[in-house]
Amino acid sequence: MFRIEQKLRQLKQVITISDEIQDHLIVITDPIIRAAMEQQLVDLNAIFDNIKKDLIVEANNLKI
Repeated sequence: MFRIEQKLRQLKQVITISDEIQDHLIVITDPIIRAAMEQQLVDLNAIFDNIKKDLIVEANNLKI
């Protein structure tokens, strides 16, 4: 019986440590994920700007 109680205590410690690690991971990864999403938006804006420029060039070519 003592062995089971000991294992349960160890399991509770592991769960507590896992929760703490998860909290730290969230703190660490949130800014990284946010920055990646912002970078993707920047990349998308650049892509749309390039498409817009290409369309303007094509429209100007059609006028000639």
